[in-house]
Amino acid sequence: MKRIIAILPDFISIGFNSFSLKTEEEQFWNWFIKNQEKLYSDEIRSDLKTKLNKELSNRLKRFGSSIKGILKVKNTNGIKELIISAQGVEEFFPKIARLVNNSPTLNNWKFTALIQRTSIESLIKFRYPQATHQAVLVNKNIKCRPLDIVFGFEDIRFTYTEVSNRLNLDVFIPSYNGDEHKYRIKRLLDDLLGEYDFAIEIGIINCISLKEGDEAMGYPIGHLRTVVDQRKLERKKRDYPPVINMVNTHPLHKECKSFL
Repeated sequence: MKRIIAILPDFISIGFNSFSLKTEEEQFWNWFIKNQEKLYSDEIRSDLKTKLNKELSNRLKRFGSSIKGILKVKNTNGIKELIISAQGVEEFFPKIARLVNNSPTLNNWKFTALIQRTSIESLIKFRYPQATHQAVLVNKNIKCRPLDIVFGFEDIRFTYTEVSNRLNLDVFIPSYNGDEHKYRIKRLLDDLLGEYDFAIEIGIINCISLKEGDEAMGYPIGHLRTVVDQRKLERKKRDYPPVINMVNTHPLHKECKSFL
């Protein structure tokens, strides 16, 4: 039996190789398209849903260790949103921008780069319960009774100082109890300012317990959005460069323009 060995010209073999290669973005969206119905469905088995969400998380982490996907519940029009967040890590913003800019157009899906601002009306509904206990006398015996302390968006106050083109915040919280509340406040600031402005405009955050009688201290937390927007407007008038040098120098600068 004779063997036939075909020797392809270099330009043909190069063509085959380049045709078979896909960008990271294409690989991710091809996987997403294949699994979109399962990701969209509310009726998928819980174990399969967990497995699928883990796969989504792992694929997004290929673009950056802190990058994660947030699948929102369907809105009244049946649209499900995938928010791709860097959890505030600025160096991954351009990668997320490029990934979303290359997203496909799919029925019933919306793709969003970074956590966006939430309306003040929605934030006013924010309530954070803190379970504490109160000693009470019951049948001559002292017992602990649960006592729910609830504070809301309008109960939080802040003051600020400008340091190195960022705002350092003192945030005053009723019944502040440490890391648990600090994490929740950071989530709240993501919703108030949007992930990009939170990362770019805000520096150090000190969380402090708001003592009784200090309710008028500083400003209501909702005013922080006005302060940030005013700073951005003043920079724009002065043609001031964005604070984050990465956005200016990164080769994907054009991808980030939508955030500025």
